[in-house]
This record gives sequence, C-alpha cells and structure tokens, in this order.
Amino acid sequence: MVRTFGAFALAGIFSLVGSVAHAQGPIHRHSRRASQNDATVVRGVYMVELQDGVTPDQLTDTLGAANVTVHIRQTLNSRIFKGVSLDLVLAGDDSSAAEGALRAAPGVKQIWPVRAVSTPKSDVQSFHPLGPSTRHQATRRAAANDTYYPHVMAQVDRLHDAGITGAGVRLAVVDTGVDYTNAILGGCLGGGCVVTHGWDAVGVDSLLGASGAVAPVPDDDPMDCAGHGTHVAGIVAALPSEFGFLGAAPGVSLGAYRVMDCAGFGTEETIAAGMLRAFDDGNHILTLSVSVPGGLPDSFVSMTAARIVEAGVPVFVAIANTGETGSLFDPVAPADARHVGSVSSFDPVQEPAVYAVA
Repeated sequence: MVRTFGAFALAGIFSLVGSVAHAQGPIHRHSRRASQNDATVVRGVYMVELQDGVTPDQLTDTLGAANVTVHIRQTLNSRIFKGVSLDLVLAGDDSSAAEGALRAAPGVKQIWPVRAVSTPKSDVQSFHPLGPSTRHQATRRAAANDTYYPHVMAQVDRLHDAGITGAGVRLAVVDTGVDYTNAILGGCLGGGCVVTHGWDAVGVDSLLGASGAVAPVPDDDPMDCAGHGTHVAGIVAALPSEFGFLGAAPGVSLGAYRVMDCAGFGTEETIAAGMLRAFDDGNHILTLSVSVPGGLPDSFVSMTAARIVEAGVPVFVAIANTGETGSLFDPVAPADARHVGSVSSFDPVQEPAVYAVA
C-alpha cells in the first residue's frame, strides 16, 4: 500500500521531467533534420498488428503470393501487442496498391505508417564544478531549511519531507538511454545501482542510412550516446553531489530504455518498442520526454501508450519546452492518447546556479 501511494504521489512529479526535456523537430527520411512543417512519415516502413495465431512468416508468404514484397524488421511480442515492423517494397512513388494489399492481408488487424522524431539540442555541452561551490537558495516561508527551488515550486520538497523518495518504485525513462557510469547516477547498472535495469530498442549508432531508415538491432545495453536521457535521469534520480541538487525521486529503481540514436533521432517503431518492453519489464511508471509532432490519437505510439495505461501503468509524456505546443490545434503524440498524462513547460521563479567562490 505504501509503495502504491508513493508511486502515484511521485507520478505527477515524474511528469515534470517533460517540462525541461522534450523532443521536438521532425525529420525527413533522407535528411538529418527538417522543419516543423515537413512530412515525418518514414516511407515504406509500417507497424502491423497480427491476429492471434498468425506468424510473421505466414504474413510474408501471404503477401508474396499477392506479389507484394516485405522484409520483417523486428517482431514485437508484448502482452498488449503482437505484431511486426516491416519494410514494404514500393514500386515508384505510389504506395497505395501495396499498402492496400498489406491492410487487406488475412491475419492483419491494423497497420500504421511510421513517423520520425528528434530530441532537442541543448545549449549546454558540459558542466563541471569549478571548485568549492555555493548556489542561490530559496526559502519556503514555513520551512526552517533552505531547499532546491525547482523542488519547492513543484512541491517535491513536501514529498521528501514525508519520506517519499520513490523507494520500491520501478520507473522507466524512455529516451536516449542513460549513462549509468555517471557517479551522480550511481556509476553502475544492475542490482544495488540507481539504474537497475533497461534495454536498447535501437542497437545502432544511427537510424538513418543512405537508403532510408535503418532497421534497429535491439540489445540489453541501454548506454546513452546522445546525452538527453542521462539529463532526464538526473532530474528524476540524481544522488547528492557537489552540484547542490538532488533528484526528485532518488530512491527509485530506474529503468533506462534507449529509443533514440546517437544523434537524438528515433522513430515510432523504436519508441513504441521501448515502451512495450518497459511495460513488460514490470515498471510502475513510464516517463517519455520524446514525442511526435502533429499528434493523432490513433497513431502507433498513442495506441501503445493508451494500452499501457489501460493495463494499469501510468504514462507521462512531455509536449513541449515552450509552453505553447500541445494545444487543441497543435497536438503531439503520444501525449494525445486517452488517459495519458501530458505535461508542458514552465519557468522557475528562481533559477539555481553553481559557481566558484574564492
């Protein structure tokens, strides 16, 4: 009961991660970055949900008999989704005939096109203490001790005062992975560490090849090579350090799920695969600071998020860094899914800073 209360008390706090670490800016299949108005669909790549008892081999055989060529990229076998991602070989620019054959194939429940997304680029490349340090502190009127001001604004300090630090809660950070060797995050991966578990849904340095989207090669090492997920993990679970701040929930068992490549690019294929694995791994809460502009509640990532929530696991998703995205006329996925927590950004009244003193 205590763990359940702690998990849901912290769930809202974990959602605040999205206010400072949101993925934005879609990409073309053939470019490293594109503007907000560019198409984001990865040509020829589809997610396919299969009916019970239908295998990927049966699907490819059925389509082959109809002169439609597909290549299976990966098989997803979750408790809440069974299907595949595949490359649909298209003749020319018209994909309607091949897509129609795929949609009508026996054993196919639904198909979704795959869209691409990127994480934001930070202006801060690195940060190191400059020697003996101090920080600007704020004092709550009713409190005797000074606290980290962003925690005061979000009332994280009240949870800490009540002894709620996330102990016993498994939290999944679905992002670029986590650098678990960072001392502030415990310096290790596994039992007894801050980062206790995780998975890599990408498995390659870059998801963008010369001929299009590279198929992921999942593995068990969620090491971050982009930095964004490590930043998010620090907000959630940083241990006390010379920088003078503490994570919102330093007692959690953190799960690192890498769904973006080393350049901070990913697709709905990798994002949803990471979400499904995080759910199947028994995490109590999922937080994502990656989202797909131009959200549709029936998109693949939105469907995945909604099913996870329906199965009893809260999901919180960032919708922007600006405070403007995510409105009725500017939605993002999967924050637009039913019962998914969506969080925008806000500016702290006071911003903490670390600096050297004589």
